[in-house]
Amino acid sequence: MKKSKSFSKNLHFISTSFFILFLFALHVKANTFVVGSCAGGGAYSTIQEAVNAASNSDLSNPDIVEICNGTYNESILTQNNANALTIKAFSGQNSVKIVSNSYGIRTQNSTSLTIEGITIDAHNNAIDFRNNAGAFKIKNA
Repeated sequence: MKKSKSFSKNLHFISTSFFILFLFALHVKANTFVVGSCAGGGAYSTIQEAVNAASNSDLSNPDIVEICNGTYNESILTQNNANALTIKAFSGQNSVKIVSNSYGIRTQNSTSLTIEGITIDAHNNAIDFRNNAGAFKIKNA
């Protein structure tokens, strides 16, 4: 009888440990990179700097580049470093504008890219797909 109780306690401990690890895995948050001076100040002055800092996150947990309100005069290149990346306006739809004499956003060898709440005014292509660009979403742009 003592062996049975010991086995039961060990089984309970193991199953509880796995359950806690499972819950922890569900709550892992994406890295967020803030551009501009909102939300206590962003660490990046350009969108490209934030995109470059984004890591190779996986599709289930994309890195997020949040852009403070304003107009940004630059072209953004997402490439091998952006396996799963979301670029979005910090304050919502149409609060951020990207202006460029070339392309607005170019995606190259990226697995997944989401653009949300951003207006793009580019001389050539607002969004330019190159090589093996993967899944792409535009939300409220």
